[in-house]
Amino acid sequence: MAFQFIQPISRVKTVKKSEKSQRALEELRNYLDCEIDEPIRFLGRFFEEQRDAISYSDLRTIIENEEIPKEVMKKWFENYAALVAEKITPLWKITMVAGYQSNPVFKDLPNFKFDTSEKLVREWLTERSAYLVTNCTENQREAIRYVISEAKYYQMSPAETAKYLRPVIGLTKPQEAANLRLYHSVKAQLREEHPRMRADTIERKARHAAARYAEKQHRYRAEMIARTEMATAYHQGNDAAVRQGIAQGLLPKMKKVWSTARDGKVCSMCLALEGMEVDLDSRFKGEQGRRIVQILLPPAHPHCACAVIYEEVKNEKV
Repeated sequence: MAFQFIQPISRVKTVKKSEKSQRALEELRNYLDCEIDEPIRFLGRFFEEQRDAISYSDLRTIIENEEIPKEVMKKWFENYAALVAEKITPLWKITMVAGYQSNPVFKDLPNFKFDTSEKLVREWLTERSAYLVTNCTENQREAIRYVISEAKYYQMSPAETAKYLRPVIGLTKPQEAANLRLYHSVKAQLREEHPRMRADTIERKARHAAARYAEKQHRYRAEMIARTEMATAYHQGNDAAVRQGIAQGLLPKMKKVWSTARDGKVCSMCLALEGMEVDLDSRFKGEQGRRIVQILLPPAHPHCACAVIYEEVKNEKV
């Protein structure tokens, strides 16, 4: 999840849901759909700032040396740290509260108040922040290194590579790979269809096509990050509130139950967890082919729409 997650598996089966599960899944979907626009906007602005902050001359130096200088990595790290501190952490806190408020076990507890400054919540925020900042910085370096390596294969000059690379700053390696394929596909098509067209004109037209595609890719990445991070915080808030309610003696011993996506269609990864009951500190475990799936809370992958339901433990088998 920082922004590096297991890719969602193709949806393969329909699962009937209980009324309780449907309600929990609907609450999650409605919250994400209503609140996602603003984080998509600020993430989009951030990617634009990342792109604009690096000059073509700096990119040419990076390309020629085939390495990203430590000062550039440090700047990227600082930029991501600022994004997380100023934008994402406040979003997490708001979303954690929404997660707890969606839980019906608190409807009859008017005296309970969720404490976002509690130790476990603070620890989660700190750990998640460090994870996101580190992984985003490394993902960006990995993506640029990939482009530099492929540019050598395609015999792109440092100047051409720099002009191509700047608009795609902020994309992941798989996104960069798809974009670079488009770029060279457009170049090849133009050469074939317009054999007299100048090489610099072909490059310019191909860059324009790649830049337009990059805009859509940045939008997709911003939405994936926003939706996944909000879903993560939503479930963390729900879980933390249940633990606080138990600690305060307002809730009995509880268990968590995995409930798959709202529309009833579920990937094989999440299907292995459907209806599974475990105690609060245990992981949901299931098999997906030869892989063992072990997850504390949703989301299990980008755009995962699964939820967790909390129920009273009435025996000690859980």
